[in-house]
Amino acid sequence: AAKTHRVTYIVQGGLPIEFVTDSLQLDHDAVCCPLIKAMDKLNKATHVREKTLLTDDAAIRALVDAALNSLIDLFKATRECQQEVHRQLAGEIHDAVLDTFLGETLQELDEQSTHTLFDYHQTEDIQVMTIDDEFIHLKVSGTVYADLQYGSGSDMRNDMGAVISDSYPYTARLQSTCRSSREIIKDTVDVSVDNSSFFE
Repeated sequence: AAKTHRVTYIVQGGLPIEFVTDSLQLDHDAVCCPLIKAMDKLNKATHVREKTLLTDDAAIRALVDAALNSLIDLFKATRECQQEVHRQLAGEIHDAVLDTFLGETLQELDEQSTHTLFDYHQTEDIQVMTIDDEFIHLKVSGTVYADLQYGSGSDMRNDMGAVISDSYPYTARLQSTCRSSREIIKDTVDVSVDNSSFFE
């Protein structure tokens, strides 16, 4: 049980198992299996008893090599497991950023036209900064697409306005708690749009 708890924390930090299995649709046991095997291999290579004490140089070197290889396998398995969790989080992150674009007025977009209409966004890079027992810290970069309307609705109806489609890079920082399987990503989303190209 203790080993299972350690492996779970290494793989997913404080993410609830229910979230990993239900929302992310990951087979928790299958994801953790390579890590458990690597830990077992490392334990076997490092647990020396009195009756198995080695004095032969070649045998000692072989034991050290086995221990180091097991440690490398442990790090590799940890990275692979975490990458799978991170990859599966991409959809949740995309939706959280989408909700921010739909639900909040972002000054960097709003200041460029009479009316700014959000079209869609693309997530291009996701970095999971940390996952611990309480928080998930993520950094996201992507592109937001918007329609910039110049003139009022009346102006548009009278052919006195214009709509220009444009796109801008954005970054988003997300800090979420691990306490709820349905609120993992959406606790805190801070989006910043780089509109400097508009003024060039």
